[in-house]
Formats: sequence, C-alpha cells, structure tokens
Amino acid sequence: MDSLMLLGRLEEILADAKAIPLSNQVRLDPERLLGLLDELRERLPSEVAEARWLVREREDVLAEASRESERLLLEARARAGTVRSEATEARLAQEQAEEILRRARRAAFEISDEVERWADELLSLLENNLERYTLAVRRGRERALERSSKESVLDSSVERAGVFDAQAA
Repeated sequence: MDSLMLLGRLEEILADAKAIPLSNQVRLDPERLLGLLDELRERLPSEVAEARWLVREREDVLAEASRESERLLLEARARAGTVRSEATEARLAQEQAEEILRRARRAAFEISDEVERWADELLSLLENNLERYTLAVRRGRERALERSSKESVLDSSVERAGVFDAQAA
C-alpha cells in the first residue's frame, strides 16, 4: 500500500471519529492510528529511496558517458597511426565523445525532470491530503464543541427548572 492510500485511511479514521460528550474531543483507536503511522514511516523511506535512486542513476549515466568518451578518445589515438592522421582521428573521436555527452546530458536532464515532477506530484498530494485532514479534524472539533455547547445549555436550563420547582414548593 502506498503512502497516499495510508494517508487516506488516516483521514477516514479522523472523519469517522466519535465525539466525546461534553467536550470538544473525539475518541480515536490509538492502535489503528499507530499502526497506520508505522506503515507510513515504513513506506515513505522507500519512496524517498526510489527518488534518490533516480538521481544516482542520472549521475551514473553522466559518469558512464564521460568514461565512454575517454575510452573513445584513447581508442582513436591508438588507431591514428594506422589509417588516418592523428588530427582526423582526434576530431572524429571528439565528435563521437561530444555526441555521447549530448545524449547523456539529455538523458540526465530527462531523468532529473522526471524526478522533479514526481516529487512535486507527491508533495502536492501530501499537501492536499494534509489540508483535508486538517479540515476533517477542524470539523470534528467544531461538531464536538457544538454538541458540548448544546448539552451545557440543556443542563443549565434543567438546573434552572429544578430551582424554580424547589422555590415553588
């Protein structure tokens, strides 16, 4: 289960929480909440690790391109004495190395862009969920406060009625 689904379950628990009479508190099952939080703690590091892996992958592509360009330059220099002049060979190797570097930079940019989009989507979803949870908690507290206020009004009117009954007797 991914972290967004876990956050959704947490939101459901908060939305379904029962109000405690005469208070602005709600009754929650701590074991369910702690279980979900534990699952979330376990899941988030793997998603962060996945993003880090994508960044390392991008760096590996650049490093491999650099090594490949060096290898091509060395190979071109070794062949320079046989068929072509050293200048022609170096130029060809340089062109190949530049092409490899261009491709590697393009791939690295795409991976980086993908990681940034993924991270932005994840953070946006997390932000939206947190806003919804905050709203759900606020509504729950307001409902509990309303119930508490109504019960206080009823209690005071019952007490006043009892005082009037006692005075009449």
